[in-house]
Amino acid sequence: MAFDILQDSDIITKQSASITAVQAYNDEEGGDGPDPENLSFEMTGAKDSAWNQRVVAILLEKFREAEKEEGSSLPGRSDIYVKDLIQERFKRIRGVWRKSQRCMKASGELESEGEWEGRVVTEQMEQLKKARHLTRRRAVSKLTCHEASGTESDKAVRTTQENRRMDDSNLGRRSR
Repeated sequence: MAFDILQDSDIITKQSASITAVQAYNDEEGGDGPDPENLSFEMTGAKDSAWNQRVVAILLEKFREAEKEEGSSLPGRSDIYVKDLIQERFKRIRGVWRKSQRCMKASGELESEGEWEGRVVTEQMEQLKKARHLTRRRAVSKLTCHEASGTESDKAVRTTQENRRMDDSNLGRRSR
């Protein structure tokens, strides 16, 4: 597997491509370009640089090779489609990588390892909390939609039960 990245957060520990190698390749000064056996994106420069486009092309080639070796039962997809998927994933993990780099404090010094780790862990915990909230929201929405789309007899039973509750609450108010 290229990059050994299973989740977006796995990119945090990866290094960006060497600036000198990237500049030599992008400026066409005879740089060798990305090593297919040790791929790395250029995370600090333009996302559509010549280096990153070559990495995407290599990943597309590796995808096609794996597809042939494994005899995929999935319907075939065009190179444009697969390339677009790779580029979208790169954009997402690039943002994660950039957010996870050590930052400069207001005092002008680089944040310490402890400060960096605390910030990254806090951000990850917030993302997990949002994901749990959205999952719960979807589950409740599905439940509500399912209840609303019940059979006519189910709706009649619910209406009868709701009417009884309203009658019971109204009786309580009248007897006071």
